[in-house]
Amino acid sequence: MKNILIFALFLGTAFCALVRSFVDEDGRTIDQHVDSHLTRGPDGGLYRITYDAEVLGGNFITSLDSAEGIVKVLCDVNDIEMIIDFHTIPEAYALYNKIKDEGYEKYITSLRYNCTNSKNRPFVNIKEVLTVELNRNQILIRTALGSYERLFRNANVRVEPLSGPEGYEKTLCFGVNANEDCTAAAAPFPLYQNDFIDLSCTNCFVGTKATANFAFKISWFKLRRVAVGFKDISVNGAFVLDMTATAATSGGIDKTYVAAAGVVLQFWIGPIPIVVIYQIPIRILGDAMIEAKATGKIGALATWKLGDAYVEWNEHSGWKRGRMDPKFTWSHQLDGDLTLQAAASLSIIPSVELSLLRIVTAGFTMTPNVRAAASGSLKEKQLCADLFYRVHGDIYASINMNIPFISSLNWKYGPHSLFDTKEQNIGHKCIRKDKEAFA
Repeated sequence: MKNILIFALFLGTAFCALVRSFVDEDGRTIDQHVDSHLTRGPDGGLYRITYDAEVLGGNFITSLDSAEGIVKVLCDVNDIEMIIDFHTIPEAYALYNKIKDEGYEKYITSLRYNCTNSKNRPFVNIKEVLTVELNRNQILIRTALGSYERLFRNANVRVEPLSGPEGYEKTLCFGVNANEDCTAAAAPFPLYQNDFIDLSCTNCFVGTKATANFAFKISWFKLRRVAVGFKDISVNGAFVLDMTATAATSGGIDKTYVAAAGVVLQFWIGPIPIVVIYQIPIRILGDAMIEAKATGKIGALATWKLGDAYVEWNEHSGWKRGRMDPKFTWSHQLDGDLTLQAAASLSIIPSVELSLLRIVTAGFTMTPNVRAAASGSLKEKQLCADLFYRVHGDIYASINMNIPFISSLNWKYGPHSLFDTKEQNIGHKCIRKDKEAFA
């Protein structure tokens, strides 16, 4: 279940760039960054990053990632104090001189130095400097949580997939036990076992392909609009339950897995880092009731075209979401003993979440269920099964922008239903069997 694919996009060719500085009406130095460049993913797809942003300039913001001579950064358990060790005293003094108190707020940013407890997860480190002390080649900084709204005076930022003559649009693969291109199961895995029954999945996976999109707008240090989500979602899947029983029995599983997060995209606007990640919490439900000693394999393969799952918020009209017109294709998977008399059910439930860190998170949950009843006949030498499915999709989102000492904005949306197929019939299938082959 650890086959959560991590696809990192990296910076490509810059097409244009412009940086200018000016002093605003409050006497603050403002740097304007204008850029449009391509980012190519490992699958060959291209994304265009476009932004026009005015950020606090001068010594307002300092990136630790560009500081010279840092040996290590240590943080206290409350993520308030940072101790930074340098190779030399002059290197420590150079950073101290940038972030010392000069009568106005100062911030430090980083992608490299993580002060959270989640050491293995992507992060953005934005801190307001409260006090700073220099002790030879070591600096002690007391901090408060920073916010993008305190760093951007104005910003229009957009990331979108590119198609056409400049490049071809490619999708990311968000796999749950899926291979690299989300078309097949990566490995078998067990579900449930006791003295009488063994349930496993030799062919179970959900492979979701989509393009990631996001945009946000900040004006006069306030969030005005944000949009995030997936477009052109398609799914390949297999929901095939393997059953072995030594007597009439039943068993089942209900387990939630915490998925690792992966970086979709990261880039800088001047000294300000932007990170987009995905993560896939997973829940698996499965059960089977078998009436006698038997072995069997029953389930279905799936191909779905779902459309778009995205949300948008703006300060005037609030939330809106994309609409789906999903289409489903299923095929039977059936094998086993002629003595098999069983009823089974299997659900693999992923929630694919896309997060623009420290700004917004949007998630799309698919809840597919495949239900089957199988019956073998020694007399007719055939094994038959009736299969049914139900899939429903939900979307949810939350905006989280923490502004220390002023306010805390936390808008939530959903979960709201995107679609619900209700229970549908996949069909009835029979296969001929040679009874001696299963003796």
